[in-house]
Amino acid sequence: MEFSPIFEKDAALVGLGIRAILAGTAGKGVDQVAERLTLAGVIVDPVGDVFTAMSALIDDPADYALLVVRVASGEQVEDLERNLRRLGDLRRRIPVIIISEDCREQAFPNDRAEAIRLRAPLSAVSLRVALEHGLRDRVMWRIAA
Repeated sequence: MEFSPIFEKDAALVGLGIRAILAGTAGKGVDQVAERLTLAGVIVDPVGDVFTAMSALIDDPADYALLVVRVASGEQVEDLERNLRRLGDLRRRIPVIIISEDCREQAFPNDRAEAIRLRAPLSAVSLRVALEHGLRDRVMWRIAA
């Protein structure tokens, strides 16, 4: 069996065609996150804050497959988690990745209602693992097709 170079290149893009909403204040690591997501094949829609992102998800949940939040140092990740719980059942269908300097350890929970947590500064490897973990159902469907 022989693979074409195009397939090999696209196979490395775990987020190929996935649309994500990225919340965070521009310049506080958000640009780096947006760049890394784009390199993974993700279509990124940046917004200023988490409430704007939540509003967009509630208004049109079919548009997005992922929510990524870049939290500045000193902001409370627990407060963010509490606010994200307001998404209710939508939270189980749309994975959430939180990136912050204040995350002491990275977390990849099995419960879809819990957010994936990554330490900042963000590495390409940790983001790839987070994308594979958060989008695991979508990746499995793509492999099966």
